Amino acid sequence: MEITKPSISTFSIGKSVRKEIIRRADGTIEKKQIIRDSEGNEETVISKEADNKTYVVSIKRDKNGVETRSEDLFNMDKSMYDRYIKFN
Repeated sequence: MEITKPSISTFSIGKSVRKEIIRRADGTIEKKQIIRDSEGNEETVISKEADNKTYVVSIKRDKNGVETRSEDLFNMDKSMYDRYIKFN
């Protein structure tokens, strides 16, 4: 398993970005990106790729703590989800 160290980039517009990429021995790739702005808003995007299939979760939290979550499946349908992609 190959793990890349998290990288943090800060921009002058008041945003910070943290990215993590994990490549597992079975070829599965997990990516996580967290974007925070100076107003307290945060967006987390997590994706898992296996066998040319991708599952993406996007979680947005505004400065008041209100959370919005969306999920997308690429090259697969919901019935294939449990077989290929499992998040804890």
